[in-house]
Amino acid sequence: MSQQAMGKAIYTGSSGSYAGELTPIENWAMWVMRSLAVNATLHRGNDLADSTSRVASYTIVRYLE
Repeated sequence: MSQQAMGKAIYTGSSGSYAGELTPIENWAMWVMRSLAVNATLHRGNDLADSTSRVASYTIVRYLE
């Protein structure tokens, strides 16, 4: 994972957007979600990876609000 991917992020959800610094736990959660999305792509195809990413983004947006 690049340094660029760590530390800052912008999320867009149904309730709006969030941009800013991430805590270490949020960084870890993003790493886990990205890993799940990559694994889903490798094993199931792009549709599952896409839905996994959407759910992950939505979940993190809800957590941050």
